Amino acid sequence: MWNCTRSKRDAYSLVGLSRTLRPMVSQIRICYKRFISPLGIRGLFLCFLLPVFLFFVVDFFAPLPVQEDYSTLVFAEDSTTILHSFLSKDQKWRIKTELSEINPQLQKMLVFKEDKYFYWHWGVDYTAILRAFGRNIWYNRRTSGASTITMQVARMLDRKPRTYTQKIWEIFRAFQLEFYYSKNEILQMYVNNLPYGSNIEGIKSASLIFFQKKPQFLSLAEITALTIVPNRPNSWEFGKKNQEIREARNKWLKKMSSARIFLLADIQQAIQEPLQVTRQTLPQHITALATDLQKNNPNIHEIYTTLHPEKQLRTQEITQQYVQRLANYNIHNACALVTNNHTNEIIAYIATADFADKKHKGEVNGIKAVRSPGSTLKPFLYGLAMDKGKITPKTMLEDVPMNFGAFSPENFSKDFKGKVNVENALISSLNVPAVQLLENIGTKNLIALLKNLHFSQIEKDEKKLGLSLALGGCGATLEELVSGYSMLANNGNFEPLKYIQTKKDKTKKSKKLSEKTNILSPETCYLISEILAQNQRPDMPTSLLNRLDLPKIAWKTGTSLGRRDAWAIGYTPDITVGVWVGNFTGEGINNLVGAEIATPLLMDIFMEILAKKDNKNANKSYSDNKLTKKNSEWFTAPGNIKVRYVCEESGKVPNDFCENQIIDLHISAVSSAQKCEHLQKIFVSLDNKIRFCQKCMPLENEYKTEYFAKISPALRAFYADEKNKYPAPPPHNPKCNVAQLEGFSPRITSPLHAQSYIIPIQNPPKISLACQVADDVHEVHWFLNGVLYKTISAKENLFFTPQIGKLNITCTDDRGRTSKIWVDVVAF
Repeated sequence: MWNCTRSKRDAYSLVGLSRTLRPMVSQIRICYKRFISPLGIRGLFLCFLLPVFLFFVVDFFAPLPVQEDYSTLVFAEDSTTILHSFLSKDQKWRIKTELSEINPQLQKMLVFKEDKYFYWHWGVDYTAILRAFGRNIWYNRRTSGASTITMQVARMLDRKPRTYTQKIWEIFRAFQLEFYYSKNEILQMYVNNLPYGSNIEGIKSASLIFFQKKPQFLSLAEITALTIVPNRPNSWEFGKKNQEIREARNKWLKKMSSARIFLLADIQQAIQEPLQVTRQTLPQHITALATDLQKNNPNIHEIYTTLHPEKQLRTQEITQQYVQRLANYNIHNACALVTNNHTNEIIAYIATADFADKKHKGEVNGIKAVRSPGSTLKPFLYGLAMDKGKITPKTMLEDVPMNFGAFSPENFSKDFKGKVNVENALISSLNVPAVQLLENIGTKNLIALLKNLHFSQIEKDEKKLGLSLALGGCGATLEELVSGYSMLANNGNFEPLKYIQTKKDKTKKSKKLSEKTNILSPETCYLISEILAQNQRPDMPTSLLNRLDLPKIAWKTGTSLGRRDAWAIGYTPDITVGVWVGNFTGEGINNLVGAEIATPLLMDIFMEILAKKDNKNANKSYSDNKLTKKNSEWFTAPGNIKVRYVCEESGKVPNDFCENQIIDLHISAVSSAQKCEHLQKIFVSLDNKIRFCQKCMPLENEYKTEYFAKISPALRAFYADEKNKYPAPPPHNPKCNVAQLEGFSPRITSPLHAQSYIIPIQNPPKISLACQVADDVHEVHWFLNGVLYKTISAKENLFFTPQIGKLNITCTDDRGRTSKIWVDVVAF
């Protein structure tokens, strides 16, 4: 090999140059004569095929290790605000960058600085390699590199110590890259893998972490700084070496000035720009939701959600501050969900008040957690009954002690109201009327409605559910409840909630409409909304009674058995908000009541979301405009909603004897038009001491007509226990033969009066309830300890499982005649 150890001074002279090149030319001539000339044209052709063949062989056994592992970013609905970020699998901040995101100035700067002939060579710049090789040997040290952008990408993809052997391997990898990828794709790989020290790789990662902006928004000075740091990523660290980076940046800017890459004025302005940056952390605000989205979209590195950035952060702040105030009550967790009813998109998603609160299981996603919904299902139950025409807002129901088999519901207040209309029963969240209503319309019908609303746990437990479903005896999530209430706000049309933005495509409009499912009629939804929007209600928290700035909201609260869950869910035509408050540990708290604990948080969020925005705000988003467009409006009554007078005592169409009439809303051709029968006409003596039937009517001047209330046995028993006196009809004419034949009270034949029944504690047997009744009796009502157990046909057999202790048994027929016994149940 030729000698390259001449002096520097000699090498710069023409004589020295000739002395240097003469051995090289001689060696090339010798190689040609010995190896190439004898081969001829065929030999040269074979020499060309052999490298190509070897390339494909090596390529087959050593494919390119292309980097596909990127960080994941979750954006808000403005497609700019980052709500959450994840490291790549190898714990790097390596954010995927599309070449279209790179500022053209940045692309021009990179190519000028790193590889001027990038678009002209096949991955390797041979002149640069020879130049660098010669200089390194001449100075006996590494003085300059010869890596093209393609070769640098090859080195980034396969990081190994830099040696001459590794350089040869990089050249092969560069050929592979050029063979499989276009220049733009290679440049994109380059900008995605540039090192910036620590665990930061890629221009977009550095741009977001150091400058808090995307690459396309960088200034010329910032662009230049990002292009020089990868040359010395471990020594030039943003925040610590800003001055050194700035000096190096300005040198390159001056070089670009000489090369006329950019306008002189732009370069001078960039030189004057200060460099005051430090490493910032990328946001991580929605860990629970972002984790689910990343899991469900593993191949997507930028997820664009429907969350409103300001409303998300503000709702999170409100929820966190509220939970901090509840810590004194030993209540530590809460979650909230806000949806846009016009688009069914999620606006705010607060899965937990404080994800970092490991002590109280703050990492739990409360929105997805299955819990007892309490009374929050009652609007769906009442809506179903309205759709079936069984009730209207003024229909009277009975709130009295009842026993539905082994199920004896009680109200939260532990008392009963007697007769109550549908409006008061729903807003007061009375339990017995709800269970009666569910028994009337059928549990299967309510389950079918909830299944259509995608209540997944109810679908799983369908065969296990009974009448307790009306009181929340099932499992549901906050997401499912908010989705269901959003259906009420959308005229009964249900559509699953959306978390991820969808492309606006008019051709898919018909398909989108077909995805909606009609659950309830618009008329029923309007009636339910009007009931739930009343402010004069017993579940209004005392702290909100005097608030005059509360918007009109249809809302419902709920408290689970054991006071483990406090719910409050409300809606307007624009948004639906749902909150849950409690402990993720499942601990019950005496103060944990939906009305008092969950409702204030619900109202705080509503006040924040519906707050009027400044119309001059140029940054107002599409969702802001959509939400504030109709804030002052309420639901419009459908044309099929009609007004009518009904009897105040029954809520039915007035009869001739109905004196007190009130206004009620009903659904035309759907709501029942049955006339009121709360009174019965009875013929009595002039002194009101006896009554007559058609068989024993006296002379016309010896009797008169009176109206008496028709009261059910359960209500009669309630009035008796409450010592409420009501006008009762006098006894039947004792001289009537019909009365003697048919007028005797039921005679209880089983169990036996005043007897003791000894039963085992485990698996106790059932005891028969039987009686003899008069021929005119069709139904009998059985009461156990004053509570209605069951109403059955007079010919039907009935069995019950007794409770330990003294048991009072009452049987009442449909004529109002009653018999009572007692038994003593003893356990062994």
